[in-house]
Formats: sequence, C-alpha cells, structure tokens
Amino acid sequence: MNARIVSLHCALAAFALALLQCQSPPAESQPVALSAEQTGPAYLGIIYVSNRGTAGVRVVDVLPASPAERAGILKGDTIVYANGQFIGGGYLLRAIIDALRPGQTIDLALRRLNGHETRVTAELDPIPPGDPWMRQRPQ
Repeated sequence: MNARIVSLHCALAAFALALLQCQSPPAESQPVALSAEQTGPAYLGIIYVSNRGTAGVRVVDVLPASPAERAGILKGDTIVYANGQFIGGGYLLRAIIDALRPGQTIDLALRRLNGHETRVTAELDPIPPGDPWMRQRPQ
C-alpha cells in the first residue's frame, strides 16, 4: 500500500478510537439543558504541528485569552497525551477535541522544551466568533 493510504487508515483508526473513548452519561442521570454556545464545537486555542519521527504534536502558538493560555500551555510544548490517549499525530488530537463540547475539560500531558513533563487541564470554550480556523472545518 502506498504511504498516503496507510496514513489515512491510521488517521481513521485513531478517530474511531477517540470516538469509542467518549462516554455517555449514565441513564439514571438527569438531563442537563445546554445553552446554545455549549452545543457548538469546542475550542482549545492552540496552533500545532505533528512532530516528525517523535510522539505528540508540537504547539507552535497559544492564542491569547484561550483555554490553552489559561491552562498554562506554552509555545514549544509537545502534547503527548490527551484525556489518557497517546497522541501520535494531529488527527487524533483534533478528533478528541471535536468529540468534546464547550464547558467540558481536556486533560493534557505535556513535554516542555526543557524536557520536563507536566499535566494540565483546560476547560474548553466555544469557538470565538470570526475565528479564521473555523472556516476551514466542516460543521
């Protein structure tokens, strides 16, 4: 198989695994009314690239006043785990974030530029109006 097809198969498998990790609330729990802004896509507020040859994704920018900035994510950090899932590339991180809603949290294991590892939790926001990245993502 050519490398592109293998890469696509890996991305689809990672997406499927991320969806399987999403848990529904127990049947006996009371329904929660969500506001309009909580039903839209979740927003972490980072720009990242996949690391070639190493695990995780590297944060190239942290957007101001974003959940990522509030959680203490820094430019240059490498996200290695998200909600307990090993991050092999950007597709899986995107799938995990897309499976969440504003107001939910994401737990991240980071490797700093100095090699130290840390964990942070970010409460996700709704995507800000006029966000240029939203135009590139299907609804």
